[in-house]
Amino acid sequence: MTPARVFIAYSHLDALFRHELDQQLTLLTRKGQVSSWSEHQLVPGDERLETIESALDSADVILI
Repeated sequence: MTPARVFIAYSHLDALFRHELDQQLTLLTRKGQVSSWSEHQLVPGDERLETIESALDSADVILI
């Protein structure tokens, strides 16, 4: 079973809520049912816009 890909868009002012959402998704992630992505996963050297667009394009669910 392919995990549902979840893109999480959030304001940096809401980083605490994004973190709480990540915690709530932990069990589903461990079971291989969900994989999530948000901007905090960008690493130095990533092409910011291209990486975000790719994550959006491949998402099954987008949470705003």
